[in-house]
Amino acid sequence: KYTEAVSELENVLRYDANNYPAHRMMALACMFSGSDGRAGLSAQRVLEIRPDDSVGHFVLARLYEQQDDKSEKALREYRLVLKCPADEFSASYQVLTHYYLGVLLDNRQYYAAAIEQFELFQSGVRRLGERLSDNPQLSVLVEEQQSGTALRVARACEYLGRYSTAINTLKK
Repeated sequence: KYTEAVSELENVLRYDANNYPAHRMMALACMFSGSDGRAGLSAQRVLEIRPDDSVGHFVLARLYEQQDDKSEKALREYRLVLKCPADEFSASYQVLTHYYLGVLLDNRQYYAAAIEQFELFQSGVRRLGERLSDNPQLSVLVEEQQSGTALRVARACEYLGRYSTAINTLKK
């Protein structure tokens, strides 16, 4: 499916090399299909055209996160996602960013910051409502990680000595 999308997007970009939406979709399609190199190049092109594009920063953050020595760059890109203006398409990627940033912060033992990101993720999911299904990655993540997110928040609360909050988080 993504291979077909990449092929169609290549055709669009042959006629208009500066087509911002096509580069944006190319970055996502390549990332989801496992073409990380092409995804990174497309995301960089998106950001050359529009530096405040949250999806371009999101793709770079996900790619950096997969590289052991690039977690600082991933953190930077995730923070840039959250500073970008959200449009209807990118809102779900900003919600995803809260989750992935929370995981990264939790793994680095920045528990208070991680809790905040997980709470923003959960409120973002509620805010998206039915539009949640517009982003397959987010839909799957919500189905698979809701209890995992609660466990991470509860564990972080425990580390911070917020025992009653940890218990309440697990009761939800």
